[in-house]
Amino acid sequence: MTLPKTRINAINLVARAFEKWVANMHFRFLRIDSYGDANITISFEHCDHNDGAPFEGLGGTLAHAFPPTDERFLYDVEEQWSISVTPGSFHLEIAALHEIEHFHGLEHGSVLNAIIYPYIKFAISKGFD
Repeated sequence: MTLPKTRINAINLVARAFEKWVANMHFRFLRIDSYGDANITISFEHCDHNDGAPFEGLGGTLAHAFPPTDERFLYDVEEQWSISVTPGSFHLEIAALHEIEHFHGLEHGSVLNAIIYPYIKFAISKGFD
C-alpha cells in the first residue's frame, strides 16, 4: 500500500478537498481532532468493516461515503494511494472530492471526466493537482 508519508499529509489532503467544497458551496466544515466527537469520520478500512458495503481488495471499490444521516467516509486500505499524480496509484484528494459529494446526497453521474463519475483511473488528478 502506498500511503502519504505521514498521517498529517493524508489529513491535510482530505482537508484541502473539503476546502474546495466550501469555496463553491454554502456549507461549512470544521476540522476537529477527536474521532469520537466528529460528525463526519474518515478512515482507511479493509474487507468487511461492518457497514454493509465491504471492500473487495485491489481493483474493487476504492472508497465510499454515506449520505447525511451516516457520515462516514472510508478508503480501501488495500488500494495504492498517493498524494500526487503517481503511476499505479489513486489520487487521495480526488477520491475525497468524489466522496464528499455523497455526503451531500449526490449520486454518481455519467459524464466521464466529472468528479462524481463512478470510476477513478490511476494517476489522474482531474485538474486538481
